[in-house]
Amino acid sequence: MRVSTLFKFSLVGIAASTIHLAVFLLFYYQLEFSWLGANTVAFLSAFIASFLAHFFWTYELKQGIKDALMKFSVVAVLVFFISSFTLWIFIDLVKLHAAGSIVINAIISAMLSFILSSIWVFKQ
Repeated sequence: MRVSTLFKFSLVGIAASTIHLAVFLLFYYQLEFSWLGANTVAFLSAFIASFLAHFFWTYELKQGIKDALMKFSVVAVLVFFISSFTLWIFIDLVKLHAAGSIVINAIISAMLSFILSSIWVFKQ
């Protein structure tokens, strides 16, 4: 893997995490969604931005968007369920603050997403 790919992946990941965090906080605190509802909307928002940026910029692919989208969707669903499970643990069981929980959760999700995207989704 090229260093530039890791750098681009990191930038896209930071942007996607920022989108996820902002949407989560908006829906959870301002619109009073449950943490699961807020996380679902936030995850879908970040998913769209992340996929497009990774496909066209990080990995600079020109074809195979349907295959990559299907694989990225599988990874996203897996990461979403792991994300929701960890939020449940942090917020409902451990009673951590929601804002802190979503930050910790974003780090875990980013690492898992990077590994799966690199070895399977966008493998060249």
